[in-house]
Formats: sequence, structure tokens, C-alpha cells
Amino acid sequence: MKNKVGALLKVIGFGIIIIGFIWTIVVISETESFGLGAPLFFQMFLYGMAFIGFGEVINLLQSILNKMKPAGNDQVVGEKKSLPQNIDYSETTGSAEAEIREFYAKRNRNVQEIKPTPFQDFYIVHVDGITVLVELGGFSPEVYANNNWPAEIKTWHEENFNDK
Repeated sequence: MKNKVGALLKVIGFGIIIIGFIWTIVVISETESFGLGAPLFFQMFLYGMAFIGFGEVINLLQSILNKMKPAGNDQVVGEKKSLPQNIDYSETTGSAEAEIREFYAKRNRNVQEIKPTPFQDFYIVHVDGITVLVELGGFSPEVYANNNWPAEIKTWHEENFNDK
């Protein structure tokens, strides 16, 4: 999955280079001096390449993240992860709830309930009668179908919510 921010930075970079080229042609034609136009084009070319480079870095980081996510199960079989004590997992933060509801509203889906988990940025969401896991914290929410949940979250959910 490509990152929209990285792609946007690349487009901006190419736009800067094109605008710099056009601006250079205008400066050279008006002043009849190549000496004034060449440094201008060089400067705009460097700015454009910087944007393109940052866009590529973001895309590479996104591809590294995408490769790491499926591997994520480092837990030894039978080992229980201890969760932080004295933390109320029953409340969803207002910004997280707003982000999830906005995400599904754009897709014309109805959110019935949002349950926080003790795992950072993960929420269990009941949407249109289906239970899904939503991960926030990236550029856009990531939705996991029930059969693709990380093992530790699936185990935690079964232990805490199956009878509720």
C-alpha cells in the first residue's frame, strides 16, 4: 500500500521543477541573460528533488511497516502477556472515537459500539452488525477482519468479551 503523503510530496516536487523550468525560460527571455536563469533553475531543481526525496523516504518507511505487520506474532505459545494494572480500558478517547466514526461515515457504514483495548491504538468496533479490529495511529485507520486479528488481541478479546 502506497502512502498518500509520500505520493503528494513527490507530485509537489515535480511541480516545483516544472514551475522552475518555466520561470527560468521567462527570466532568460526577458533578460536575455543565461547567467540569471541557470542559477534559478538549479535552485528550483534542488528544491523539487528534496520534496521528491522526502516522498520516497516516506514510501520506503511505509513499505517497511507493511512488511513488519504480518510477522508480528513474537509471543511464545502458552505465554501470557501481562497487561498494565489499574488502567480503565472501558473509556474510548474522544479523538479516537471521532476518527473511527468519521472513517466509517465516509464509507456510509453505521458504528454501533467502540470498545478500547489495552493495546495501544487498537479498538474493537461493531459496525453494521460485524465486529472488526481498528488500528489508529497511522495516516488512516487500518481495519482487521475478525480472522486476521493479532493473536494477543484475539486472546484478550475472547477472555474479556465473549460472554458480554
